[in-house]
Amino acid sequence: MLARHAISSLVGSVLLLATGVAAQQIDGRACTGWRSDPDRAIEACTQALRLFNAYGSASHHDRAKNFAWAHFNLGAAYSEKGELDKALAELTRSIEAEPIAGAYAMRAFVQARRADPAAARGDIREALRLEPDDHELRRALEQLERRLPGMTRPPPPGRLSSLLAACRSGSFDTMLPACEAALAAPSIGPVQKASALAGRGLVYAYRDRLDDAARDLAEATRLDPGKPAYHASYGDILRKQGRTAQAETAYRAALALDADFAPARTGLAALGPARGAIDDRDLVRRAQLELARLGYPVGAADGKAGPRTVAAVRAWQKRAGRAEDGVINAALVDALAADGR
Repeated sequence: MLARHAISSLVGSVLLLATGVAAQQIDGRACTGWRSDPDRAIEACTQALRLFNAYGSASHHDRAKNFAWAHFNLGAAYSEKGELDKALAELTRSIEAEPIAGAYAMRAFVQARRADPAAARGDIREALRLEPDDHELRRALEQLERRLPGMTRPPPPGRLSSLLAACRSGSFDTMLPACEAALAAPSIGPVQKASALAGRGLVYAYRDRLDDAARDLAEATRLDPGKPAYHASYGDILRKQGRTAQAETAYRAALALDADFAPARTGLAALGPARGAIDDRDLVRRAQLELARLGYPVGAADGKAGPRTVAAVRAWQKRAGRAEDGVINAALVDALAADGR
């Protein structure tokens, strides 16, 4: 793995490219200060995203750029803290909002630190394709590429874990064939299939194939309901389709699993202040109390939708003749409260 200080020494020109634009798009002084105070930058960028969702921008183009740069700066802050998985997720959201060379470049550095040279090279190519005449950017990325391990062959079809890794990172052009190869593997299990479907769904969403994206992400949440990222991504697609009620359910499913999951809170806030104000931990706790009353084992009523709680919800839904999605929302709590009374 490349040392962190080696990466940091290369990233300067990429940041100059990125932060100058970002300061014009959002409250830059706070949101771009992630190098000196990443925790404050994370808080400021999250707040900026809430404001964009609440008040919008002058045009669709401005809104896309605002979202792209806010997620970029969140990713940069998480990278500075060494939280590479969160950095990767935020930079991918930045690219989904609007492909920006700086986001691809920063994601390449993150992928290098995650010891994924193939994904890093894919992002380097995308960054240089978007900014072919930026010599400072090219010099920084070429220096990074020289530090990466030698080129590796594409993973053979039998190596499912390699295919799944390629399916969830890299450029969208390389992700899609990896996801489809993984889905075609005879040894794929439900959790692995959910990961591949979620990856393919993100590619479909990027290409505005929203119906296909919604289908894949819905199936991913069914196969592996314990991943808040799947529910939040599904909510994003439903919101883009104008399916507000279903989007709210998906976001709440993510928050029931992780009450602090920022992408779900951001998406829920975009649906309107009234929807964003409900205490999701309290909702889960009430569901747990009702399930315990009905004889379903959930453990402590702690407001966290862990595996036992989700399994209890599914068991009750099966008995009640409902869809067995394991989702905890206000309607479910009301139905549980009415059961047996």
